[in-house]
Amino acid sequence: MKKIGPSLFLLGFIFLVLGVGVKFYFERDFYKDYIERQQDIIKQDILTKWRNLIASKLDNGEFKNVYTLNWKRDGSSLNEKFFPQEEVDQKLWRAYRKAEFRGKKYYLNDALERYNSWDRVLAIKTLLKTSNQKFEKKDLSKYELTLIDKEAKKAYEEIYKVFERNYDLKIDSNYRYADVFIKKEEDGSIRGSVPWFDELKTLFEREFQPSIKSEIKLNSYNILKIDVLKIYKDPKLNPRIQIIVIATSFLMMLFGSIFSFLDSRNSRKEVLKKITFLNQVVHEIKTPLTGLKLDGQLLMKYGNDESVLKRLNQNIDRINKLFDDIVLINSKDSKVLKSEVLLEEIINQLDFPKLKIINNCEEKVSVDPLRLKIVLSNLIQNAFKYAQNCELNIYKKNNQLFLEVIDDGPGILSSESSKIFEEFYRSKKGKEKSPDGIGLGLSICKKLCAQMDGKIILVNPGKGGAHFQVVVNV
Repeated sequence: MKKIGPSLFLLGFIFLVLGVGVKFYFERDFYKDYIERQQDIIKQDILTKWRNLIASKLDNGEFKNVYTLNWKRDGSSLNEKFFPQEEVDQKLWRAYRKAEFRGKKYYLNDALERYNSWDRVLAIKTLLKTSNQKFEKKDLSKYELTLIDKEAKKAYEEIYKVFERNYDLKIDSNYRYADVFIKKEEDGSIRGSVPWFDELKTLFEREFQPSIKSEIKLNSYNILKIDVLKIYKDPKLNPRIQIIVIATSFLMMLFGSIFSFLDSRNSRKEVLKKITFLNQVVHEIKTPLTGLKLDGQLLMKYGNDESVLKRLNQNIDRINKLFDDIVLINSKDSKVLKSEVLLEEIINQLDFPKLKIINNCEEKVSVDPLRLKIVLSNLIQNAFKYAQNCELNIYKKNNQLFLEVIDDGPGILSSESSKIFEEFYRSKKGKEKSPDGIGLGLSICKKLCAQMDGKIILVNPGKGGAHFQVVVNV
């Protein structure tokens, strides 16, 4: 009969693991699709931020050079002259073809002087093919610029595509993205704009790329688009290894707890105590483990992220603190290692910036430094969990060292003053103020004080602000 309980517990655990495994197996496609959708949302958000940045720079006039075209409000035709207006002079070009080499140059120069004409366009094309003549962009019309600059040609083609749709564009006086950037002018016309590509590249490299955590680059075909290579940059740790270590540690601790439970069958009271212990541990570990699982999945899929790693470390610290408390409360090592130390050395090891310290004992005293540090750390940590301010008073009297931790929290009821040093007990006000905690801190303090031939008492039960006093013989 004694083996039925442990056997059922072990079988229940096996079925639980199998159930979780089967559930994950059948829902793996769902989680995969969900993560992919989240990835698409992040990519779209990056692209939207890039386009919004360009639009804001255009609105503020921060680009020096911009390809622009103005269209009528209904998008039916241009509101400015883009193409040359004068037709080709056939006589000029017949004379050009008949002329000798030097004469050809005369006719080409003549054609170049005919602004806003197709003759000037033909002259530019001819010179680009037959000579190394350079043209300044500022001296060319918008159409002529497309003859010497591929980027300009592509930009104006994209602007034309928007207006060729021939529909009434619902826009206002601020730029917005619609394949190119468009806005309404004061005269009611519509302006389509694309900043020069070298300025966009500079904006991307100096301002936008450093602000994005993902690994990104400009699209080689359309510079107004972004290619997202990785959702998160350069993970410092291998996500799979992190998950394996966390899962292995959890299983080892769980099996260790189970074996401890199976070994403690001396009496019904001891068994009930261990059951309570396991229930409290499982309850307390659920929240950080759930967080570890979710953060682990995110790390596996997307790699490193500072906010995810911060939560991961907080949950790991919380579990470590829990297991440290469990080891302390169950430790049978009562050997006290006293040494002559200055209390200032112990105080300096306490990491509580807001703690107010009044040390009236500046001489060396004979104490166990490690046990005393743990007691003070637990008391002060508890105080700041429920209060805003905490004070540590230290003084020596008649070969006894007194250490008092006083806070301005809700205090402890008189009816609970005799229970707060029991294992797993948490006061009513403590639960209301902070749901976290397993109720081992004060029981650990009591045990360590007893090992140091000392004691710990609650000075002011039933009053606001907890006042604990630790007395150690020195």
